[in-house]
Amino acid sequence: MTDFEDQLREALRPPDVPAGFKNRVLAKLPEAYPPAPRHPVMRRVAVWAAVVVVIAGSITGLQIERAQEQRVRGEKAREQVMLALRITGTKLNQAQSHVRQVGDDGSTNGERP
Repeated sequence: MTDFEDQLREALRPPDVPAGFKNRVLAKLPEAYPPAPRHPVMRRVAVWAAVVVVIAGSITGLQIERAQEQRVRGEKAREQVMLALRITGTKLNQAQSHVRQVGDDGSTNGERP
């Protein structure tokens, strides 16, 4: 079995590389795999498109924030108006009640007996 293993090892041993083989292969690499063509115009367009998208997103976000703030201010103003109307209604009811009391006393010129 050792003879067989020796023969197998000899058969699988890498061959000796000729001198200068590495340098010749490395010299031919640029020819075999040329660099990808650069498209500076497309790159600029992509960068500008990204800038436009970011700016548009920022503007949209600001507009949404302003609209929400305006809605909150409107709701607060509505609450204040409703409070003012309740206070006014209460005061009007008190005044009307007072006028009825004065009228029920029987005085016609507003003098008290």
